[in-house]
This record gives sequence, C-alpha cells and structure tokens, in this order.
Amino acid sequence: MQRWLGVIVALVVGITPASASTRQIIEDDPGGILFEYVAKYVQWGKDEDTVRIEGDCYSACTTLFGFIPLTHICATRNAQFGFHSASEGLGGAYSEDGTLVLWALYSPKVRAVLAKHGWEKASYHPDLLLIDAQEIVKPCKWEDYHG
Repeated sequence: MQRWLGVIVALVVGITPASASTRQIIEDDPGGILFEYVAKYVQWGKDEDTVRIEGDCYSACTTLFGFIPLTHICATRNAQFGFHSASEGLGGAYSEDGTLVLWALYSPKVRAVLAKHGWEKASYHPDLLLIDAQEIVKPCKWEDYHG
C-alpha cells in the first residue's frame, strides 16, 4: 500500500497551480488507469471545479470522490456509479493494496452507500456494483447545466 500512496503523493506534488474553477462533465466514462484519473481529479479539486455526472462513471472514474467534495458534484437522472475492487492493470489480478487505497479515498458517505448495497469493506469485489448516482450526490439543477 505504501507504494500506491507514494505514487499518489508524487502526482499531487506535480500538479500545476490552481486556476479559475470550471464546470466539468463526466459522461459515460468506463474507467481506466487509476493514476491518470487521480492526476486529473487532483487538478480539478485544486481548481475547485464542479462536476456534473451524466450517464456512467465506472471503475477508476469513481476516484473523484477522493479529490472533489460531494458538494461540488451533481448527477443527472440517468447517471450511475460503478464500483469494484482494484486490479493490477486493466483486466489484471486483484490488488488488495489498490482496493485499500480506493476505500481510503471514498468518503464515509460513499462507503456507507457501498455497504448498503452489499460491499461492506475494502475486500475483493470483482463484479461491477451499479449505484444510482443521486443516491450519493445531489441532483443537478438547471444552473448546473447553464451559466
């Protein structure tokens, strides 16, 4: 786990200075390489960006909860999050350390929702656990789309 945390700290230290906050949109994102998402979300958090979830936000996409406050995230009616345990690369073997890092990133509210849906602790969960995004974050309002 220390290796993962070291890489995350290195990414955070290398992020550019904050700029004006903007509205970000996540739309039908299947996930991917964890560290790419961490780097992007650290920057968004530093910039105090707001994020609108439209459609799917799966796998590594859910790491946004570690860097963007829930108050800065909204979701449309069709949005959903997809959670699973971490793996060593795309399609690789289960990573206990990676899963522990994911759970450390998730807020108590996110962990409580995961537990409500049957994933109660940082453990092996190979299946994609789909959760209505508005169960975790606020619904988007009109001004979240315009302005």
